[in-house]
Amino acid sequence: MEDGIKVIDLLARHPSTANFISTKLVRRFVADDPPPWLVTRVARAFRQGDGDIREVLRTIVTAPEFYSPEAFRSKVKKPLEFVTSALRVSGAETNASPVLLRLLARMGEPLFLAFPPTGFPDLGSSWVSADALLTRMNFVLDLASNRISGTKVRFPDPSEDADQLIRFVAPEGLAPATRAALGEANDSSRYALLLAAPEFQRR
Repeated sequence: MEDGIKVIDLLARHPSTANFISTKLVRRFVADDPPPWLVTRVARAFRQGDGDIREVLRTIVTAPEFYSPEAFRSKVKKPLEFVTSALRVSGAETNASPVLLRLLARMGEPLFLAFPPTGFPDLGSSWVSADALLTRMNFVLDLASNRISGTKVRFPDPSEDADQLIRFVAPEGLAPATRAALGEANDSSRYALLLAAPEFQRR
C-alpha cells in the first residue's frame, strides 16, 4: 500500500501530469486549440499550488486569453449542454422522460453512457456534422412545438416584442443572416429557428 501511494504521489507531481491536466482544462474553458502560453502558465500554477485545482481555475479565468475575442463563444455546445440550455431558455418543465433521453442519445451523448474511460470528447469537431446538426434541429422543432413527452415549454409571447425574444435567447445578438431568416418565419417556427441558430450552438 505504501509503495502504491508513493507511485501515485510521483505521478501527481510529475511535470507531464501538470501539463496534461492544464491542457484539458484550458481546452474545456477557453478553446479547442489551447493557447500554449496559457497552458504553460496554468501548468506552473498547478505545480506551485501542489495540484490545487481552485488556483488552477483562477489562473484560467483571470487570464487575458479567457476574455479574448478569439475565445468568446468559440466552443460548440456538447449535446447535453445544448439540450440543457434549450430547456432552460425556453422555461421548460420536464421530467427527463425516456423520450428526452433518447433524443440526447441520438445527438451522440447518451447520459452516463460514455464508452471510453476518458468520457465524451470536448472538441467541437466531434459534435459538428450534417447528421448531428439535423438531429439538433429536429430536437428544437419538437421542443418548440411541445411534442416531447414529459416536457412543456413556456416561451415569451413573440408578438409582444420580437427583439426581447432575441435578447432572451441570444443576448449577444444575431448575425444578419440569422435575423433575416427569423424575420421570414411565423410565430410557431420562430422559437425553433432561434434555438437552431449558430449563435445558440456555441457557449
